[in-house]
Amino acid sequence: MNPFSITGRIGRLHYFIHSIVDTVFVVLVLLAPFFLIPPEPSADEPVISDTTLLFILIMFLATVVSEICASIRRLHDLDRSGWQVLLLFVPIINIGMGWMLLFNKGTEGPNQYGDDPLGRHEMPLDYASSSPQYETSGF
Repeated sequence: MNPFSITGRIGRLHYFIHSIVDTVFVVLVLLAPFFLIPPEPSADEPVISDTTLLFILIMFLATVVSEICASIRRLHDLDRSGWQVLLLFVPIINIGMGWMLLFNKGTEGPNQYGDDPLGRHEMPLDYASSSPQYETSGF
């Protein structure tokens, strides 16, 4: 699945794994320059080149966009608008949103955003009337 797609749905486990991978990637990208710095940098040259900083910025932004897209697909699994992802940028509210994205069960069966990522199908509301009727007379 395209990490930059905002269509469709993803379940809790997929969202959790995606978030962990993104977090590890960001940490590695942000720590990379510290491993690239020479032990004794000269006073003439910058410690980190502009190209390295640009690369770090691009990788960081790509990861943030990927995480926002995953959050939108997770909101779709909860049958909510993707615009609610903006609440992740509001302090205090973002904590509740994060918990909701990680722990709330998605909509069973298809919803307006696509098929159930777990392949579950809704049972009819009136299950008894949809089951075959057996006659018990004649015994």
